[in-house]
Amino acid sequence: MSPGAAERCVRGLALVAMLGASASLAAPANLVDTGAEVPTILEAKPPPRFAASTTAAAHRITLPSSPVLHVRLSVFEGLIEILTPSGAPLRARLELNDTPCRPVNPLSDELVLHCTTERIDAAIVTAKGHQYLDLRELRGIPTSDGDDGPPLLSYPPEQIGLGSACPGDTIAALAECAYEAKQYVKAQALLVLGLNHEQTVRYSALRLGDIAMRHRDPNKALEYFSMAGDEGPWGRVATERICELTGLCYRNPNSQVFDPIGLPDILRAEMLMRQVRTYALLGRWGAAMDQLANMLDTSPTVCMGDATMLCRRMVLAALRTPNCPRETSLSTYLRLPQFLKGPLAAEMARAAGEDAGELGAPEYGATLLSSTARLASRSELLTHARETIALYLAASDPVRAHVMWSWASTHLTPAEVRQLPPDSPVNAPAASRTQLLGADLETDESNSALVIAHSMLLRSRITAPPGRSSRSKR
Repeated sequence: MSPGAAERCVRGLALVAMLGASASLAAPANLVDTGAEVPTILEAKPPPRFAASTTAAAHRITLPSSPVLHVRLSVFEGLIEILTPSGAPLRARLELNDTPCRPVNPLSDELVLHCTTERIDAAIVTAKGHQYLDLRELRGIPTSDGDDGPPLLSYPPEQIGLGSACPGDTIAALAECAYEAKQYVKAQALLVLGLNHEQTVRYSALRLGDIAMRHRDPNKALEYFSMAGDEGPWGRVATERICELTGLCYRNPNSQVFDPIGLPDILRAEMLMRQVRTYALLGRWGAAMDQLANMLDTSPTVCMGDATMLCRRMVLAALRTPNCPRETSLSTYLRLPQFLKGPLAAEMARAAGEDAGELGAPEYGATLLSSTARLASRSELLTHARETIALYLAASDPVRAHVMWSWASTHLTPAEVRQLPPDSPVNAPAASRTQLLGADLETDESNSALVIAHSMLLRSRITAPPGRSSRSKR
């Protein structure tokens, strides 16, 4: 069937449903994706009820009167920020006694909360004109969208037997192409049609569950995932999704739910990345970073494109947590594509630089920080510069310390400059000082970083004090 014929077929079926010619199909909604809540459309048959609940405990906390608020959840670090329309933290005191979350700074009224569990979800809801913070303690792991959310990759139809490449030539291919284009209303209409066909029912149920997750409806998602069964590629992927939502498989150390053997390449990559994320959220940071490093050795592209932020957020959290050996988190960090560039480059460099200093290689830590100094945000520049200078001084390199001090002093206020380590003018010619800093700022990670890091780690095993195999909590 040609793409045009498939499209005409779908439109014809939708028109039949609209005219009431088929008693088994409800009238479809407009297939233009407006971004509004997705309605139930063309629902051929309701999914069965799923007995398991995704929530262990729920808390609703009244928020003060304010313009529309939003919440930022950093699940790998257990942080929740309640933000105003300007992006600044809301200032208020909340009653949190029955929740697992407390203010990061008890002396401040900024609503930045730290939770004792990463298995938490948060949302701002409005009811009867009032805004509330809804906290859910989860049985599984957080699955909401965002930089910390699970990977939801698009599946090229031609690679997984759904049909031809986009725009597609079958209902399943058209649905996947619409999903990739984020046209979720159109995708849902096509997927519901796919539930009526034995060849596409498992795929359609899986993707309907994914759309329900994108609209924060985990119970509806569970119902659809259960329709996909547990056999074949789509059933295995759906079973893993159920594991994330319910946590039922975590109790079995021999669970094979993440086994990627026999899956098509795109499903295999997604399954392994979800396993890394699950390990991280269960506190198994060493296993998470070991697996991510192995994946990057096999294919660096696994942390590019849609997965860039997820990989970097996990690596940053691993660098910061005391629950991941320094050597493991640093080794994985140095495998990331273009780790000295792009999002979170400065934050990762600061965390990695601190670890390198504690491992006995302050010169390498300082190089990482100076290489990303230009990427540091204005609010973080003082901290970035101060740590860079301190590491150069610890490495007995006053020349580079002075050059960084001079560079930072042109970007900071006089009050901030006074917070830097004391400057010690050096006798090196100005030209050579500029060249030194320029070399650091233009470090070629692809050619030198892994070699330097390898020697650094070997050296650390000799020079690191006993009992310092893992960092203190930052």
